[in-house]
Amino acid sequence: MKKILRGDNILTIGCEYNPPKGGVAQVLYTYSQEVYACFRCITNSGSKGTIMKIWQAIWGLIKMAILLFSNNDIRIVHIHTASYKSFQRSLWFLKVAKLFKRKVILHIHGGGFKDYYRTNPIGVLENLRKADCIITLSDSWKCFFSDELHLSNVVTVQNVVPYPTLKKIEKKDNRIHLLYLGAINNQKGIFDLIDVIGQNRTKCQGKLILHVGGNQEVERLNNCISKYGIEDIVKYEGWVKGDKKIALLNLMDAFILPSYVEGLPISLLESLSYGKPVITTPVGGIPEVVNDKNGYMFVPGDKKALSEILNNIIANPSTLKLKAESAKESVRSNFPDSVAKVLEITYKKIIEDKL
Repeated sequence: MKKILRGDNILTIGCEYNPPKGGVAQVLYTYSQEVYACFRCITNSGSKGTIMKIWQAIWGLIKMAILLFSNNDIRIVHIHTASYKSFQRSLWFLKVAKLFKRKVILHIHGGGFKDYYRTNPIGVLENLRKADCIITLSDSWKCFFSDELHLSNVVTVQNVVPYPTLKKIEKKDNRIHLLYLGAINNQKGIFDLIDVIGQNRTKCQGKLILHVGGNQEVERLNNCISKYGIEDIVKYEGWVKGDKKIALLNLMDAFILPSYVEGLPISLLESLSYGKPVITTPVGGIPEVVNDKNGYMFVPGDKKALSEILNNIIANPSTLKLKAESAKESVRSNFPDSVAKVLEITYKKIIEDKL
């Protein structure tokens, strides 16, 4: 696949991305592999331990200053950030970029930015105004920055997903396979899902299997699985990547993400790209992608509604196949060629001061 963007005048700042661990890392990895011909990136996060994290950020700032001093061809510093510590850390890179008179993009990921903004509205807004461009993941997030914060330099760039690696996977059973990929914590709603499966254990046995990929509260997850006695229904897959991830994306019948807070999750978009319907919640930018044609949605924390959805697909598994037909079409704008064109236009406008 021919890469559309040259990228030699762009410096990217972001987390460690190879191998990708998490949504932002996956975005950067896809940029490096399928979007930019020249992907110049300085990492500012990803290390373990407080001291190592601080040193990584400091060393990143030093490398950035040296590169901007020695390379006048770099016109734009594209900073991928989120909220709280991520945003605060990114501000140091913004300041250095401005010190060297470069244009700066703050590319906001994650679903917690509204809550973070409310902790210090004046300070956060003041720093947002220092950027030449704010990139958001969806039109609903763009409305927040444009209409509520009254910023005029906001652009929506869809989260990029790699082209799917489609493989025929032979199932060894007749069960419905669901896939969850993400952090294992309350915010992602995974424990709501385990509760619902546990309470519907009899209905799910022999009919459904949930594959869980992720990290964080793994011990708690395993304890919940044991408590309900659903080891034959829920399978913890560890941190899923590479060939294993591709195999699970091809194997599953539907993706499930019962999250309370989101931006626009990469795992959900990837699942749609494989032609898989999704079961999720209408938070962040999700309602702009998911509808009743390609999935199911329910209010976060509504275990009764989630239970009804699971019971419905168990009783009528053919409904998933019907929804699968429109799943892939819903993410055409997220493929590398489409995202690269939007980025190219955005970069040109920033350089020409037309944003």
